[in-house]
Amino acid sequence: MRDLGKIQSEIMDRIRQASATADGHALGLLGPIAAEMERKGGEWESLLRLPATDATPQTIDPAAVNGDTNGDLAGKDVYSVTILQSQVPVGSYKQALFSVVERLQAAHPDFDVIAPRVRGRGPYFSINKGDLRKGEHLKNSKLFIETNLGADRIWDICHRLVRTFGHNPDDPSVLHFSVAPQRTRARNRRGGRP
Repeated sequence: MRDLGKIQSEIMDRIRQASATADGHALGLLGPIAAEMERKGGEWESLLRLPATDATPQTIDPAAVNGDTNGDLAGKDVYSVTILQSQVPVGSYKQALFSVVERLQAAHPDFDVIAPRVRGRGPYFSINKGDLRKGEHLKNSKLFIETNLGADRIWDICHRLVRTFGHNPDDPSVLHFSVAPQRTRARNRRGGRP
């Protein structure tokens, strides 16, 4: 019999390494494996009537978080993002943003032309890094992306990007963030205590 614990540990180690190096390709390959392992583990626990090993991540209802101010993600850890039927494990909202962008880039060759249409008070995408407060270059693109963003703003940008490219962001198989059910870090309010 195979040592499933050893396989799971190896997958999680590789996911941590890929997350640390922002290797979207490796995360894209390993994410579905980890998701399937999690799904099967829950199925086996249910069959054996074992107690669940950890708290189930909260599902973000797109209808409840589809605007600039409706979200309440600040201080909550994000575990994975589902984008266009592909689940990718992530360790931060920034990684979630990059995962969404990479998947949309792969699905839409015109990404560099359409993405800059998604804007706030300032641009989120630009050919000129100087147009952004903290821009990072996108792989396989001429564009830079703004990364000085909070969790709720990242959700909003992902939601708007998916809609701009003609997909329905309200469908959880198209866009979905799995996050901790409660805040795991104190929320910092400007000028006040956390």
